[in-house]
Amino acid sequence: MLSNIAVIAVLILILTTTVLLLINQWRWMSIALAFQVFSVFWLTTLSWSIPESIVKLIGGWITIAIISSTHPDVTLETDNISAGFGFRFLIAGMIWLFSFSISPIIQTLIQTRIEVIWGGMLLFASGLLQVGLAKNHIRTIVGLITFISGFEVMYASIESSVLVSGLLVFITIGLSWLTIYFNTAPGDREEI
Repeated sequence: MLSNIAVIAVLILILTTTVLLLINQWRWMSIALAFQVFSVFWLTTLSWSIPESIVKLIGGWITIAIISSTHPDVTLETDNISAGFGFRFLIAGMIWLFSFSISPIIQTLIQTRIEVIWGGMLLFASGLLQVGLAKNHIRTIVGLITFISGFEVMYASIESSVLVSGLLVFITIGLSWLTIYFNTAPGDREEI
């Protein structure tokens, strides 16, 4: 049933990647991340079974919980983000255009549903853009998690490997732990 309306997951990804790029409040970003993780789960169920895909759902929500525990209600950038709002929205539109225009070419290489490619390309491009425009470590890590989510969606359509899925979830959770490390005071860190 979910495969018949998979385009809804892509629409949710368009909304969540735009919110992650434009919004400055962590509370709204964490809500967008939760919906993004659900959309990644939805798109991976098109290629894998639900028990295999649920690993991504649980791992993503654990990641959001870890990041949210260190930043319950934080304004991420103290600069005035409204000055760059138009530029960021224009770049988000370019990401949409790029993702939807290159997807048929990628579909000739990877024989899978177009919704999976749309979602993967949206996450790839949005993650790279978030990392490129980041001014602090939280936005950088959220961008890396978004980029890895795009890889997970595309990889799930090619191969059904529980080991690689577990490794990607481990990397995602490890990235969320980096926010805790970077959030501690420099004097509290132990030298390795």
